[in-house]
Amino acid sequence: MIFLQGFARKEGPSGACLSAAEAGEFRLIICPSIIQEVASVLLRPELQRKFPSLNELSIARILRKLASFCDVVADPQPHIRLPRDPKDEPYLNLAIEANADYLVTWDRDLLDGVSEAINDVGETFRQLAPGVKVIDPLEFLTALRTRLPE
Repeated sequence: MIFLQGFARKEGPSGACLSAAEAGEFRLIICPSIIQEVASVLLRPELQRKFPSLNELSIARILRKLASFCDVVADPQPHIRLPRDPKDEPYLNLAIEANADYLVTWDRDLLDGVSEAINDVGETFRQLAPGVKVIDPLEFLTALRTRLPE
C-alpha cells in the first residue's frame, strides 16, 4: 500500500517516505517477491480503472525507478509464516534478514500484532528481530526527521 500511495500521491506520507529514500536519507531494502507484489497490485483492473495511466509500460517505469533507489536483495528465507496473509511474509522475513531498524507499513495486522507481540507470529518476530520497530509512515517520517542533523 505504501508503494501504491507513494507513487499515486507524492505529497502524502507514503510519497514523502519514498522521496526520502530516493534522496538517500535512509536505506530502503526490497526483494524480488516484494517487487512482484507491487507489480501485481498495480496491475489490478480496479486500480487501472481508477488510474488510467497505469499500464504495463508505466508500471515497468515505476518498478525501474523503485529499483534505482532501493537496495534489491535476494528473497529472504521463510523465518515466519503467515497462513492468514502470506503476502506479508516477505516484509517480515526481509526485516529479519536485513536486521532492519524499521518496518514501515499501514497494515493493521502488522502494526498491532507484530509490533506488540500479541500473537504467536508477533512473539516469534520479536524474538527474531527485537530491534525492528514496526511503525506507520507518519511515525517513520517523525523518527527520520528527529534523527537527521539540521
